[in-house]
Amino acid sequence: MTFSSSLAVGLSALISLSTGCTDSTQPVEPPAPPLVSQPTAPSALPPAFPALSRAGVIYEDPGSIYGLFSTYHGSRLASRYILYENGALGLQFSGLRFGFFEYAGKYSRADSLITFSFNDSNTAGPWEATGTLRGDSLSVRYNIVMGMADFVDGVYVRSAETQ
Repeated sequence: MTFSSSLAVGLSALISLSTGCTDSTQPVEPPAPPLVSQPTAPSALPPAFPALSRAGVIYEDPGSIYGLFSTYHGSRLASRYILYENGALGLQFSGLRFGFFEYAGKYSRADSLITFSFNDSNTAGPWEATGTLRGDSLSVRYNIVMGMADFVDGVYVRSAETQ
């Protein structure tokens, strides 16, 4: 076999191999992921909270605690704590989608530590939280049961509207 005939056989084999594999899938670069825009917070304001019906101290959300839920509620979800003189409490919310709603309960205070016990609960257990007062701030931490029910730990600020 001469050099030219071996070259011809080799090229023929190479051509048949390259054309014989037409049924295989060629590697393709995966498509670019679609552009996802970040949801923007609605610009609508939540309805105003009602005036207090009795004496109490108001601690307001400065505007960022429930920011994650603003798109769902159609506005900022405003929240505040009311600590009444008789040991009752109200955790109040206001948003465009559901309006005003409140979770009631009782609290006890020992120096700067506050223990919250809510009237509501679920099958996982009671709704409880602890608060710490520092100056005009109330820092709230919920138990795991409330955390799993979408309550968010945060710092509330004493309002000038305190009665």
